[in-house]
Amino acid sequence: MKKTGFACVKSVMTILLTIALIYLTIKYPDVYQDTFKSCVTMVVTFYFSHQISKRGDENDKTGN
Repeated sequence: MKKTGFACVKSVMTILLTIALIYLTIKYPDVYQDTFKSCVTMVVTFYFSHQISKRGDENDKTGN
């Protein structure tokens, strides 16, 4: 599967935001701990729901 330019930018932004949140959580644990948990939960939920949706679309095309 070849990644498009937009998908690559999305992946890079996700990685950069995660690194920034990790840094802020380590530097200011009392302030950013809940924010970090919420953001990671949203990203993981998005990726898994997107993956499940993609898998469902492929099954519809193959007739399974």
